[in-house]
Amino acid sequence: PRTWLETEISETRRHRGHRVGVAQKKSGGLSGLKPKPKDWRMKIILYVEDNAVVVQTYRAALLRAGFQVDVAEDGLTAAKMLFKSKPDLVLLDLMLPRLSGTDVIKYIRSTPELKSTLVIILSDASKADLAREAIESGVEKVFLKSQCTPATLIGAINELLDGAAPGGPAQPPAA
Repeated sequence: PRTWLETEISETRRHRGHRVGVAQKKSGGLSGLKPKPKDWRMKIILYVEDNAVVVQTYRAALLRAGFQVDVAEDGLTAAKMLFKSKPDLVLLDLMLPRLSGTDVIKYIRSTPELKSTLVIILSDASKADLAREAIESGVEKVFLKSQCTPATLIGAINELLDGAAPGGPAQPPAA
């Protein structure tokens, strides 16, 4: 039996070549699209993750959900990209090369221009102490990679970006 992650990767690879064509067939072409309001812009997510397989899976789901996704492979690159891409939300792993996820959160919260940036942690279950430290630094949500499907993550992102009350402070993940 395959896990949901393996299934998602397989589906992504299989449909990569003709995604646009399938979308156009299902929607009856592009003629049914409604014009966007003048002040509309695509929501930008900065995804900070060093595991390429995990990036591929969640990034594909986020793109299908209509987000622009910028990817940084390490904490230092993420810190540099924060000013360039001005993301609406940062999706962050805690265990990163060059600069840890916790350090990235501290950087975000200590920089006036970035202070209000929403942050979601998506990390490993074995790092519960790091998650507690991240929560104390002020993140909106914490998810364990092993227990979080792309649909769950997208639901949480939409909830935060739509301005809905996030349901209280973030809680450390159950180990």
